[in-house]
Amino acid sequence: MTDHYRIWGAGLVGAVVALPYQDGIRTKAGRIAFVLTGAVTADYVAPVVASHFGATASGVSLAGFACGMFAGTVIAKATDIIRSIRASDVLAVIAARFGR
Repeated sequence: MTDHYRIWGAGLVGAVVALPYQDGIRTKAGRIAFVLTGAVTADYVAPVVASHFGATASGVSLAGFACGMFAGTVIAKATDIIRSIRASDVLAVIAARFGR
């Protein structure tokens, strides 16, 4: 159980380190969501990453930090991309593809 707290904490710190570089997040709720997303993602992804690279216990914490730092950034960018896509553009591409 202690490993989960250590990984979660490392992900939390990683997300906090990445937070000042996120220009699109301006509200307090957005910042809290960004940090919690990084921490939760680190808890799930860090053991897999560490196992892939054959890391020791301290390596799992490092993987948690990196996952927390990058996960929030990736999710924020993906959300921005999804918001920028207009439904009319998608429908035009589908219509062009299928000939209507």
